[in-house]
Amino acid sequence: MAFGEGEFNSMKTQLVRLQLLDGDPAGLRNAAMAGRTTLLYACPWTQIQSLMAQDEAKRTAVYILAGVEPNDAAGGHLVIYVGECDSLVERFAAHHKKDAAEWTEIFLATTTDGAFNKAHARYAEHWLVQKALITKQSKILNGGTGQGKLDISDQAFAEDFARNVAVLAQTLGLGVFRQPLAVTNEKLMIISLWGVRFPHSNSNILTLPSQP
Repeated sequence: MAFGEGEFNSMKTQLVRLQLLDGDPAGLRNAAMAGRTTLLYACPWTQIQSLMAQDEAKRTAVYILAGVEPNDAAGGHLVIYVGECDSLVERFAAHHKKDAAEWTEIFLATTTDGAFNKAHARYAEHWLVQKALITKQSKILNGGTGQGKLDISDQAFAEDFARNVAVLAQTLGLGVFRQPLAVTNEKLMIISLWGVRFPHSNSNILTLPSQP
């Protein structure tokens, strides 16, 4: 599998449908790409029962928990756990990761057509964990994961699903599957609430020293 750094930037224009199921942009919501079957839910940890009430919470799925470590007083170190399940409702009846962190958000990914199975979920879980390890935007609480054995068509389906999840997660506010943007220009624009400007100067551009 390949995890290119330009994976997001090289994608074509995508039409994403966003639904606010309770009318709150920070509440229970889901996102899907037009013409694709991948569906991603997101909601605050405090509203997990609203997510459990959705039909998709009873299907084979991949889920992502996001939060901070219990001993992280500053609350600045993001931790995630990526899992797969036959039913989120059944998995969370007694989940071993419930108390592993101070969870703040939960994401649930499945498909709208019922074609997603356990083997696909295991592959997608492994893909997402490996992607998060590469981007280094969070601490990952997973132990070892494996992609399992899939034929070429099922592998392509599962990888396409995982890539869609990575993009939809970014859309819904979880950026752990994307490489951080690097400053590659010699000019850096400082953006303030009132526009683009450079503090302590009449110039609106900060020129960085040329690299040796």
